[in-house]
Amino acid sequence: MQTARLLRGIVLIVCFLGSPFGCSRELPEAFKKCWDGPLPEGASRLPNGRVVFSAGEKITVIGSPQNLALSPDGRTLVVTLNGLGKAINQSLLTMNTSSGFKHYMFFPTLFQGIAISPDGSRVYASGGGDNLIYVLGVGAEKSTFLNSIPVAGYPVGLTVSPTGEVLAACSLDDTVKVVDPSLMAVTVTVPVGKYPWAVSVDKEGERIYVANRGDGTITSISTKGDPIRTIRLRDKDHPVALIISSDRSRIYVANVNTDTLGIIKRESEVIQAFYSMGPFPVSDPGSIPSAMILSPDGRKLYVALSGENAVSVYSVPDIALLGKIPTGWYPSALAISPDGSKLYVANAKGESHTELFPEMTGSISVIDVPEGAELARGTERVSQNNCIGAFSNERRSGMKYVRYVVVIQREGKTYDSLFGDLGPNRFGDLNGAVFSKDVTPNAHALAERYALAPFFFADGESPAQNRHWLFSAYASDFLERTWPSSYGGHNRSPDDLSSMARSPAGTIFEACMLKGISFRIYGGPLPENPVLQSFTSTAYAAVSSDAARADVFIADLKNFVSSWNLPGFIYISLPSSCPDNSVPCTQDPSVVMEEDTATGKIIESLSRSPYWGDMAVFLVETCPPYNAEDSVEKHRTACVLISPYANRGYASPSHYSIPSLLRSIEAILDLSTMTQFDRNARVMDDLFSEEYSPEPFNIAVP
Repeated sequence: MQTARLLRGIVLIVCFLGSPFGCSRELPEAFKKCWDGPLPEGASRLPNGRVVFSAGEKITVIGSPQNLALSPDGRTLVVTLNGLGKAINQSLLTMNTSSGFKHYMFFPTLFQGIAISPDGSRVYASGGGDNLIYVLGVGAEKSTFLNSIPVAGYPVGLTVSPTGEVLAACSLDDTVKVVDPSLMAVTVTVPVGKYPWAVSVDKEGERIYVANRGDGTITSISTKGDPIRTIRLRDKDHPVALIISSDRSRIYVANVNTDTLGIIKRESEVIQAFYSMGPFPVSDPGSIPSAMILSPDGRKLYVALSGENAVSVYSVPDIALLGKIPTGWYPSALAISPDGSKLYVANAKGESHTELFPEMTGSISVIDVPEGAELARGTERVSQNNCIGAFSNERRSGMKYVRYVVVIQREGKTYDSLFGDLGPNRFGDLNGAVFSKDVTPNAHALAERYALAPFFFADGESPAQNRHWLFSAYASDFLERTWPSSYGGHNRSPDDLSSMARSPAGTIFEACMLKGISFRIYGGPLPENPVLQSFTSTAYAAVSSDAARADVFIADLKNFVSSWNLPGFIYISLPSSCPDNSVPCTQDPSVVMEEDTATGKIIESLSRSPYWGDMAVFLVETCPPYNAEDSVEKHRTACVLISPYANRGYASPSHYSIPSLLRSIEAILDLSTMTQFDRNARVMDDLFSEEYSPEPFNIAVP
């Protein structure tokens, strides 16, 4: 009973203080809008249709800025750039905050961690999979390499104690290591929780706190020899940042997967409360609080919301939301000037999408800290940028007649590379065409006969991300931070299928399970989830060509028809263009031709089944190829709706992405949304028509 009363008290605190809209899930009408038409100067539309319109000055940098540190005098900003490439995308940027002069120093491998010594003379950077910590001297306009210290266990988060020792959270051996820079060696190793990510130390150097994102715990370590303590949060929390209040009474913890701020009483080390960081007290996941900083006077807490492309500003200790500051794409780290007047934000992704990895760039936002009415206007802009509550999610037009949904996923083609030869009337550019009608006659016939979405975009830059986007309308912060290292050959094994990378909301398959809708999975690979394995075709997994995969599915379809037991949702992967999620995807016409024939056979069989009259099939390309061009931008792929209720011959001008596809499936099958991304996505209702045209599709043979 005592616990229940405590939890009710926590909810009341969250409702009253944690949201600009109180306890209601209804948004004020002024906030229910999205950017339509031409964007204002300085704004950019993302592949997912959202808009970034950052406050302050935005400075483009080479690579993906994942973390940053500001010298104690505020004159030098050091940024760790952790992109995919082995050259320009793995570097330390030193920037003079007065002149803006930038200096890059390149390294074989960097990963997340960066810290500056208390006297401002040294900077330490994690070498990740190379099991090193780099030591550099800090100058006014550049840093100078001094040495590297071997540190096993894949160092991630770093901090420096008041006496100059470097503390490293080592993620793969679940330890924190104390490094003495004068000895260039590890002097103490302390076991902690699973997958430590961030480490902090109090001003007196008496106690060290470690955020363990793998098991939702905080480890408390006394430097005086007292017993090590474990503060247990929740398994799904993924604590990734922690900071000690100025009066040393509290520890603030950012829980990136559950969109919460945890408050721990420092003296008793007891959890005091959890505060929602989402747009509502009870929100779908998607705000992604990934970094924090306190103002120098300790009266304000700034929290980077990577999913909202914003920084939330809270008063402390009451954790009252003062407003939001719009940033660039995926804010990943924060710093603040010594006088509290300027905020520095590392935006891990760039808004210029003509290039994908390894060329993709990010930015640094330099923002004059807003107050009062300006903060309130920022909150409204963030809501508009993210289209919160802007779209109706009703089933409209022919959608309401559909009972069965099939998704056929393919990879490795931009819109122009596949459909560029359809010409400008269908928003294609012939100059970018790679696979003509002779190679892909079925895809072309489907695009011309049924409803086409020429402005359909992949949300991520890699197959690893887009697989999660397709299944969950979400790519976790863990995945966003780690995939460049595994894809880029930086001594990291791929872990995008591990439980660490899973969405906290689960997958579309689990949503079907909760609703009592049957489903069947053909292909994958799936995120680590034993529950889904029993719904996956083992015969499909055992074959290695798209032609054989089509045969397996068609045989199953015949059995479904004979038993009148077709699943309500079917997912089919045809992965031959990008086997094993490798990049770049193949441009071999013979492979793509086989994929096209398999697609035609599957559609023909579905269209001749007795279920066809109640069916919608989405043929979707989910991953850009990196070695093909597009006249709009490289995230643009393609989606075709094939159904008796398709808006025949239609090419939609609407901007859609993978969450729009999932939101449409949820609307058809009456499923709950999973994350903020599908909740605030536009339903693809214009692809549907009230007119019923059940003619079967006849396969085209190249």
